[in-house]
Amino acid sequence: MLAKPLLSERQELYVTASIGVSLFPQDGQQAAPLIRQADVAMYRAKQLGRNRVEFYHPGLDTHLLERLSLENRLRRAVEQQEFVLHYQPKLHLHSGNICGIEALIRWVPEPGQLVLPDEFIAVAEETGLIIPIGHWALAEACRQNRVWQRAGLRFMPVAVNLSAKQFADDDLLERVRSTLSTVDMDAQWLELEITETAAMADLWSSVNVLTTLRRIGVRVSLDDFGTGYSSLSYLRRFPIHSLKIDRSFVTNTPFDEDAVAVVGAITAMAQSLRLNTIGEGVENVHQLELLQELRCGEVQGNYVSKPLPAADIPAFMEAALRPFAAGHAFPQQKQTPFDFK
Repeated sequence: MLAKPLLSERQELYVTASIGVSLFPQDGQQAAPLIRQADVAMYRAKQLGRNRVEFYHPGLDTHLLERLSLENRLRRAVEQQEFVLHYQPKLHLHSGNICGIEALIRWVPEPGQLVLPDEFIAVAEETGLIIPIGHWALAEACRQNRVWQRAGLRFMPVAVNLSAKQFADDDLLERVRSTLSTVDMDAQWLELEITETAAMADLWSSVNVLTTLRRIGVRVSLDDFGTGYSSLSYLRRFPIHSLKIDRSFVTNTPFDEDAVAVVGAITAMAQSLRLNTIGEGVENVHQLELLQELRCGEVQGNYVSKPLPAADIPAFMEAALRPFAAGHAFPQQKQTPFDFK
């Protein structure tokens, strides 16, 4: 019955179920522990994407304790501001110049220890901690970009990722305005990245928010494009600037014909809609040359530069003053952290 939609005020509503199962007598012989174990299994079903059935096993208790420990440490990290941003440059394929930079969050629970977002973002989203973390990342990225501008570094947009919860937050527009005003940065130097899944969650609200951001002057990119479920009829209504081709497609080029076809289709569609395209996850010259051939606008990835601490960006930009050409890495310099291959 749950697989069928429910009709409410002419709207179809889909309900899913996450089910946890414990078995008598192997998992326990009393009602209370069996219910607790079924609850643990249900919690695991939700973690794994919901709308599924999970059976209890003893390892789930260990997993739950580890997850609770991570949540508690993450809450302390928010209170004590244990996060830093690293920055990955973007390359404009036509000019060969660095044209922007993406802010990527890192967690530093202890000096010398760097935790990548894959290890904590999911928990942050589940608990709602992604909201204060995202607020900090937006403010810090804008502050740092303004520091670079005042130091005489070439002006370029800094891109900041917005989670689905941030994008749906009623205070988003006011926070963006307030942040830009506080750091005294022109809106054109801020780019916000949202996933197509987040944008499609509430179509009309998304259009209104994106329209206001464009009116303010903020650039918007649709991230992870190709992995969601955007309808082309809806996509053309979004007042966005760029489509960011998901790294899963770029990684398999140029030797996977299907991946090449997908990337080619996205770039062709973007051109017809007068949108910029950004290929992410470029790791070698072959991928870069293919994206050039397909007329992709920009690329980012370790082939151009790994994500760098803010303090290393000025040296990188100085080394990158000579336009980048496919097959020719930026000049190597002694005693720099860069590894261009």
